[in-house]
Amino acid sequence: MQLLICTCIAWFTIILFAIVPKRVSILDFVFLYCIVISLTSTSFTILELNLQIIKIPIPNIDLWAVTVFRMITTPLLILTSINALQPSVKRKRRWIMSFVILIALTTHDWSLSHFNVIHYRILYPYPFIGLAYLALILISWGLMWWYKKFDHKKAGDIS
Repeated sequence: MQLLICTCIAWFTIILFAIVPKRVSILDFVFLYCIVISLTSTSFTILELNLQIIKIPIPNIDLWAVTVFRMITTPLLILTSINALQPSVKRKRRWIMSFVILIALTTHDWSLSHFNVIHYRILYPYPFIGLAYLALILISWGLMWWYKKFDHKKAGDIS
């Protein structure tokens, strides 16, 4: 049942990502998707294997649910947040959208914990999870800003 729920949420995330107007090019999204996949995989691995804060059931179908969450839902929601944070006329709206996505990521993580897909070994993990997702969004936003600045500088040198 957990795999079905995670897959449905992943499909809704894909649909949301496809519907939202893009302010960033496809090449920039591909670069950022690879970076976000690396960051989320590394952070999950560090939290699970090194710090032993997260326990993911390995020989179970729940592992597929966590993989869908880690490889599809989280990166696409972070990319949607980065897209919302791109400069626009409505400054307040873009920060609200990014905050809503942060709440959605934390709530999805809570639901995975509630359905016993992921087990946390610390008391009250959700403020830390929210801060971790905020850090991922800010790091991705900074990398996107750096990449676009580097790309524009490089394009200016060629012309």
